[in-house]
Amino acid sequence: MDLNKFQKQADQMAKFIIPDPFAGFRETQEKLNQLMESHRKIQEMTDTILAPMRAVKPFNDWTSGVTAWSDGLYSVNPMMRSLGFGNPFPPGINFESILGYSPFGATEYFIPSFPEEAPKKEKIIIVSDIKAIIRDIYMDNDLLYTVDPRRFEEIVAELLYHQGWQVELTGQTRDGGRDIIAISNIHGFPFRCLVECKRYGKKRPVRIELIRSFYEVIEDEKANKGIMVTSSYYTRDAKQHQTKKGTRLDLVEHQGIVDWVSDYIINPNKI
Repeated sequence: MDLNKFQKQADQMAKFIIPDPFAGFRETQEKLNQLMESHRKIQEMTDTILAPMRAVKPFNDWTSGVTAWSDGLYSVNPMMRSLGFGNPFPPGINFESILGYSPFGATEYFIPSFPEEAPKKEKIIIVSDIKAIIRDIYMDNDLLYTVDPRRFEEIVAELLYHQGWQVELTGQTRDGGRDIIAISNIHGFPFRCLVECKRYGKKRPVRIELIRSFYEVIEDEKANKGIMVTSSYYTRDAKQHQTKKGTRLDLVEHQGIVDWVSDYIINPNKI
């Protein structure tokens, strides 16, 4: 008897008698391998597309023109970036209609420093959704130090509007001592307030010279009140000068803005 032929016949019969216990596992494993291979190819295509965007050209002025200059910027949502991911959700999902705001409205742009400098990255926040960045500031107060200066003005305007003021942002190219005009109605009479915004770094204080200049603008425009708002803090002599002016001039520094932000988040339907 041909043993090899007998063995083949036995194997063929066994397929109909004894099912392969690992057949399902092998099939699942094969599909998983195919899925991983597809994911790898998609990742390679994504890296190829994003490669030119990561090659960012540095420039001298971090603030002027950065909004319009968008070629080559590599954006990452700060919430997902903190977890080590990009946006994992497929396109076409309207989060704003579901949540009432876009969780991806705030975008971070990382601009490398010059080659001859230390290999650190300068960070400027540019946002299209002011409400979203205010929520980010609520979670991380230090964002106030790095937000784009014009966006800082828009954030202050939004916070004042939440407090009941009618606000108007002045033009970006103006050369005056006010960024926002805020109007309130007190017993039927308009109360006009000028607001000057200074988005400074953590260790850069607002000095008395700026307080004096701003108060001159308040006087010249015959405003009822003036508020200077800074992301940093005021020097001692600046605060002393404000004390002499009384209630006609208010100084709001970092912690004051944080308090406004907390009220904005905790009491969203205040107005």
